[in-house]
Amino acid sequence: NDVPTNDLLYGHTGLGPYFLSGDIDTRIFSDSCRFLDPTNDVSSLSRYQKALSILFNPERSTLRLLAPLSVDPASSTITARLESQGTLKLPWTPRIAAWQSTVTYRVGTDGLIVEQSQEWN
Repeated sequence: NDVPTNDLLYGHTGLGPYFLSGDIDTRIFSDSCRFLDPTNDVSSLSRYQKALSILFNPERSTLRLLAPLSVDPASSTITARLESQGTLKLPWTPRIAAWQSTVTYRVGTDGLIVEQSQEWN
């Protein structure tokens, strides 16, 4: 299924990569999905989506996959390596230089993503 790849690159409805736009396909995540990164730990899909939608200007931000998604059925995980750069939605429009990250999705027994953990350089 190409849903995670499409959401990462284009967003669920084409508004831009979901990390940069909040345009996330809520049908593939558990409502209580845990979202972890070095600065946040959120256990609510709606709160995470809201936070993403107000952070970056998706028209002035980019994300690309550094390699195809890696699926590990034994651990029920999907891993993505990304490079992103972006402009924040602030009046002075600060630009964040390119950074690389690794995202690991843990899939629950119901087939929904129950945890998304992200590390970046």
